[in-house]
Amino acid sequence: RDPATAEAAVADAAEVLAAFPGVQAVVECHSKQAKGPPAFLEKVVQSRAELVKDMLQRRGVPEGQLSTAGLPGNKGLNRPCVRIRLAVFPPKEKAEAPQKGRGRAGRSLSPRR
Repeated sequence: RDPATAEAAVADAAEVLAAFPGVQAVVECHSKQAKGPPAFLEKVVQSRAELVKDMLQRRGVPEGQLSTAGLPGNKGLNRPCVRIRLAVFPPKEKAEAPQKGRGRAGRSLSPRR
């Protein structure tokens, strides 16, 4: 709510993003559930996310490193905030599920009684 605090937060975020060149970041803007047309609320939060993205770009963060997401109400955190998510770790590839076998040649490995 305080412009100086917001500018300082954006400056800090730009500094962090500069330390991770090439790492993708998503600027997310969230809002509380509100009365009104959903399309209007989505436009408001998307515009806020774009504003933060523009502020980061003016501080030297490359456009290709940033994307935006507007998440009103229950689509997001259902509270007013802006969050910057970094994709520091690459997505995990689906590993093959371990085979649930019964041992050699289909026989159980448990001792017989």
